[in-house]
Amino acid sequence: MREDKLQYLIFIAIGCLSFMIGFDIFGWRKIVTKALENFVNLPDIAGSLELLLSFTVMIVLYFIFLFILRRRSLSFALKSFAISFFTIIILFTAMFALTAYQLEHE
Repeated sequence: MREDKLQYLIFIAIGCLSFMIGFDIFGWRKIVTKALENFVNLPDIAGSLELLLSFTVMIVLYFIFLFILRRRSLSFALKSFAISFFTIIILFTAMFALTAYQLEHE
C-alpha cells in the first residue's frame, strides 16, 4: 500500500518539472531546447502559451512514466494524471498570485 502512495509522488514531480520547463524557471527551457536550436528558430513565448507548453511536457513525461511503472489500471492512470494536472494548476495559480502580491506592494 505504501509503495502505491510513493508512486504518486513521481507524478507530483512530473507536474513540478513540467511547470519549471514551461515557464523557463532556472533556464530549464534552454537546456531542453538546446538540441533543437540548429533545426528551428524558436520564438519567445509568454502567458498562456507557457501554460500550454507545460501541459505538453507534462503529457509526454506522464506517458513515459506510466509506461515505465507498468501499471495498467484505468483508475491509477486517471489519478496520476489528475495529480500531475492539478500540480501544474496550483503552481500556475501560486506564481501569478505571488507576482500580483509583489506588484501590489512595490
